[in-house]
Formats: sequence, structure tokens, C-alpha cells
Amino acid sequence: LLHQLGSCGKSYQREAKAAGRRVLSEMYSPPRVTAELQRMKHKHILPGFALDLTMVDPEDGLPWEFSKSGKREKARQMRRRQTPYLLIGSPECTAFSTWQYLNEAKSINPQAFKEARRRAKAHIKFMAELYQEQLEDGHYFLHEHPRYATSWQLAGMQDLMDAPGVQMAHGD
Repeated sequence: LLHQLGSCGKSYQREAKAAGRRVLSEMYSPPRVTAELQRMKHKHILPGFALDLTMVDPEDGLPWEFSKSGKREKARQMRRRQTPYLLIGSPECTAFSTWQYLNEAKSINPQAFKEARRRAKAHIKFMAELYQEQLEDGHYFLHEHPRYATSWQLAGMQDLMDAPGVQMAHGD
């Protein structure tokens, strides 16, 4: 992946030149990776959009609330126009934590936990759809969730994991 993105060094000059047209975007994340790319001296990858509740849509002044279908569709259209080479998704993982199941069992309002999980599943489904589009475009995605989060067991994530070329990596 680093080779294709245009790693530094004389042996990768051609790839680095081509990489200048490559874009990295983030969803469910304030500008973290994209902000770091802007600070880098060598511009091998261009920073794309970073969409998150903490970021405001300049067209309407509202945050990127992906619980709203209009914001999801707008983000989907942005991804299609920009066609990022790498799309990083970091949807909230709280509802998929194994601790949440223990909390739900002890809760006086287990329905609230079920509703939070339903909303969280919709966000994962949305990201899985965008990742699938990335694959269809011949591009990459990185989904960031804890290793033992139950989100990995959802059908959309399982379908992605079964796709050719998709691998799971465990980081610290």
C-alpha cells in the first residue's frame, strides 16, 4: 500500500509523482489524518474531506449528522466526486462494546441500549456501503473499530471481510 501511495525515496519517484493525485478522506472523524497530511513537507497524498459531528457543512451550517438521510446522501455524493484513494471510517463503537452488553443486563432501561445499538448499526451499514463503493472503484478503505467490538459480526462487515483483497489487521 505504501508503495502504491508513493513512499519517499529515489526508487519510488514515479509512484510519488503519480501519488500527487491521490486523496485520503475521513468519515466519522474530525480532521486527524487529513490535518497531518496538510502539515507534511512532502505532499504524496492530498488531504480530502473530514466529516464528523464536530465539523460543520459549509452549505447549511449544520454538523455532519449521519443519522439524517440527507447528510448521508450528501456525503455519499462527495465521496463519488472526490473518489478518495483511501477512505478512513471511524464510526462510534460504544454500542458495540462488550461492556455495553453487561451494562444493558443491569440497566433499568434496556430499551435505551437497544435503540442506541439500532442507530449504531445504521451508521456501520452506511460506512460498509461506502467501503463497497471504494472497492468497486479499485481504491482502499480502512475501518477503525476495536478488535473485539461486536460490529465485526454484522452482515455488512462480514460481506466486506469476505471480499477479495480485504484483510483485517490488528493494531495497538
